Amino acid sequence: MGKKSIFIFLIFGILIIAGCDSSTNNVSTNKAFIGGEKGLLLSFSEDTPDRIGDNNADKFDIVINVENNGEQNIERGKIIASLQGIDRDAFSLNSLSAKSNTDLAGKKKFRDREESGEELELEFKDARYKFDLDADFNVNIRADVCYEYKTRTQSDICLKREANKRLTNDVCKLDNENVNLENSGSPLKVSKLSQRPSGANEVSFTFDIEKTGKGDVYEPGAFFDVCDEKREKKDKIKVKVTSVSGNINPSCNRLGGGNEGIIDLISGKRTITCEISTSGLQDFAHTRPLRIELSYFFKESVEKKIIVEDTEA
Repeated sequence: MGKKSIFIFLIFGILIIAGCDSSTNNVSTNKAFIGGEKGLLLSFSEDTPDRIGDNNADKFDIVINVENNGEQNIERGKIIASLQGIDRDAFSLNSLSAKSNTDLAGKKKFRDREESGEELELEFKDARYKFDLDADFNVNIRADVCYEYKTRTQSDICLKREANKRLTNDVCKLDNENVNLENSGSPLKVSKLSQRPSGANEVSFTFDIEKTGKGDVYEPGAFFDVCDEKREKKDKIKVKVTSVSGNINPSCNRLGGGNEGIIDLISGKRTITCEISTSGLQDFAHTRPLRIELSYFFKESVEKKIIVEDTEA
């Protein structure tokens, strides 16, 4: 084979490899969720000024940009922003709180693509600083934003009727310290799930809940019109454990013996153990999708400094 033929052969081989590599980038995975540790992304809009004049010199808007970076849709009115650090009367504002006036879709995963979450603005319009100053002063504005959110977790649990009877041809393990799981993009997640036989016809599984986002978590329904501090509802979330078929009914220790209820997080974490009766299941080991849903309000903050200028200085 001549040098020219060898060269052409090598080029052809490289093109084939490159073509294979580029095609793999477009192959969708079997993952159920996009994932991530964020719910909303918050920022002050560029329309919110850095400097304003005193004595009603400037009319301006305070605008907070909100982007849904997780995978949960948020209903209209379930995002609440409250301003801290400013005097409502001095800035001529009718209210220090604003609510979302439309739904806000989260990220979406399709078989062949992903779709970004939606954005909206929370506005405090027609603000003015009405008093006449003797000198400039700085105002640190903090926007506390509360939003209702959910984390969806999917895992495959291994089951069979005689749970503690091990067979060499079982297709899955009933004793598994690290069961595969996936979380939807959100500031809370199920960080670990394990299972084991706990009786002749019973399987127990344990999972850890962990707050991964920077912010505070509150019980669902904690906020209506103002994003403030509700200590009696802080560090509480609703947990619901179900199967896709609905034929298995977990009994969970921290959920009052049922499969759903409100729990307390301690230092942002909690461990829950549940039992499943296998007496009515088939003899052969098989996997079933297990769903864990976490419901809560999440609270985050964003800050900005505004200089109020003495316009006569």
